[in-house]
Order: sequence, then structure tokens, then C-alpha cells
Amino acid sequence: MLAAGLTKNSASDFEFLFARCPETAGARTHRVVRNTASVRFLVERRFRILTTCCVSIIVALLVVGAVSHGVLRHIVQTSPLWIAIVSGIRRSGLSKWAALPCFVFWFLLMSAIWMFLLGWARFVSGTFSPTEIAMTMIVGLASIVGIVTAVRIRGGVSLWSATGIVLLVAALQLAAFRLSLLPAIAHR
Repeated sequence: MLAAGLTKNSASDFEFLFARCPETAGARTHRVVRNTASVRFLVERRFRILTTCCVSIIVALLVVGAVSHGVLRHIVQTSPLWIAIVSGIRRSGLSKWAALPCFVFWFLLMSAIWMFLLGWARFVSGTFSPTEIAMTMIVGLASIVGIVTAVRIRGGVSLWSATGIVLLVAALQLAAFRLSLLPAIAHR
């Protein structure tokens, strides 16, 4: 016995009648198409947000480079973000995994700068202009939004592929940051 007192046979008869009704079948098809379009729009929107967060971090750090006369240094530091940007534009399932290590890295670095500015910790040191402080806020906010968006993207990627890309991009991000501190790049 099914809900509303219908037997299995009468329920299938009911569906058969609905399938023959053109208005109902059309409405059902329209609803499915609309829902599919909504899901596609939502997925595309998340990839756009992910890509926008990556670009925002790059632009903010290039502004810092312009203010502190270290544009080359900041180009090197942000180079791993281009992996996430390209894969995000292509709507690849790997884009979230390529972006996450970069977002986490930049959020942790901005947090260390904020703790230094507030006098809570001494992980980093230096003097920061008002423009640089404003850019740390933009990088931190873009990182948080990027992390949340990346977590919400559903990708059909295997565990091994995801782990591999996270480790690869994390290693590239750390290497790029270390490379940017070398005198040949840092003082240009």
C-alpha cells in the first residue's frame, strides 16, 4: 500500500495518466530543464567566484609590489595561482584542488601580518604602509571567500588526483615564495 491509499498498480496507472497529459508532461519537462539550468548556472558561478578570488589576490599583491618597488617579487609569489585560474576558466574539477593550497597559504600569511600589526605575534616583521595594509585585507578576504567557494564546488576527481594536485600546488607555492626572497628577485 502506498501513500494516500493507492496500491502499486493504481500508482502506476496514475503516472501513466500524467504522462499522457500534455500540459503536465510539458510542465514537468520545463521544470527539469529549469532545474538543470539553475544547477549549471550555480556551478559556473562558483567557478567564476573561484577565478575572481585568484585574480583579486594577484592584483592586490601587484599593487603591494608597485608600492614597495617589488613587482617582480610579487609576480613570482603569485605564479602558482595561475594554475587555479586556468583550470577554473576551463571548469575543471581540479581547479578547487589547485586553488585551495594557495588560498590557505595566503590567508595564513595575511593572518601573520595582521597579528604582527596588532602586536600579538612576531612571525613576520617590517613596516607596512596604509596601502599595503589595505591590500592584506583584500588578499585575506579573497582567500576566505575562495576557500569557502572551493569547498562548495563538487568535482568528479579521484582522491589520488586531488591529493596529488594539492601537494604539487602547495610545493609550487612554497617554492615560489622562497624563490621570491632571493636577492636577485627581491631587490629588483
